[in-house]
Parts: sequence; structure tokens; C-alpha cells
Amino acid sequence: RPCRYGLPGPCRRRATLGRAIQAATTGGDLRIAATARIHLARTLRGAGDELTARTLLEENDRWYRASGGGDGALLTRCLLAALSLEPGTGKAAVQDLHTVLDEARHHQDLETQTLALDALANAAAARGDLPGAERLLQEADGLHAQVRHTLDDADRFDARIAREAPLRR
Repeated sequence: RPCRYGLPGPCRRRATLGRAIQAATTGGDLRIAATARIHLARTLRGAGDELTARTLLEENDRWYRASGGGDGALLTRCLLAALSLEPGTGKAAVQDLHTVLDEARHHQDLETQTLALDALANAAAARGDLPGAERLLQEADGLHAQVRHTLDDADRFDARIAREAPLRR
């Protein structure tokens, strides 16, 4: 049965997050709405709907910039940069990811560090640098062990793609 967001299959998580965004926005809690948009964007990206994920993250980025930042601002920037990684056109995104990674390290944001390293590993694998990708994934895996309670394996989309790279060669 089609999902409210146009995706086939089970939609409970997407529908729940959509309702959370609507309720938080209606109630004036825009920070909670932004947090729910991050989770929905990750869910949609994992389901293959990168366009809607990007739209949600761009909305978040605008909101965080207008609001002076916040807990999810760096994670939003990380996820946007990861979505911008395309073969041959991802140089700016890779630079953005390095900037995000440096800031995440400075703020000891292990979740964002993990996802930035995953995305950089994906970029390295796409360039054919499999040893570099493996080193980045090992670092990300070490951090992930410390934040597994907030970041599960399903959230590590770029890590899965990077790990599949040797199989595609």
C-alpha cells in the first residue's frame, strides 16, 4: 500500500514522524519539529527518497540559521553534505564534510562525527580509495560503539554504501 510520502511498503515510522512534525509545528515547538525532520529525512533517504530528504534538511538548515543554531544544526549540515556526494561533483560536499567533522570533534558530537566519517568513507570508496574508506569506517565504527543508543546501524546509510563498494568492483 502506498505511503503518505509516496513510498511503497510499511510507513509507520514515516507517518509517525510526519505527525510529530505537524504537532510540534502547530504547538510552536519548532526545535522538536526540526529534530523530527532530521529523523524523517534519514528514514526517507534510507528508503531511496533523497529529494524529499533533501527538502526537509534544507528547511532545517534555513530554520537553524535563522534561529542562531542549535543541537541539530551540525547534524543537518552533515546530512545535507552527505546527500550532495555525487561522483565527479562532490568536491564541495567533501570539503563541507571535513568542516563538519572538525566542528563535531570540537564539540565532541560523536553522532555527527560518525555520520561525517561514514560519508567521507563513501566518497573515498566512490573514488576507488578502498583502503582510505576502510580507515574512515574503522574510525566511525569506534565512535559508533559509544553512541549506539542514539544511532543504530540503519542510520549509517553511507557506511553501508561504502562497505558495498568492493562488491561492485
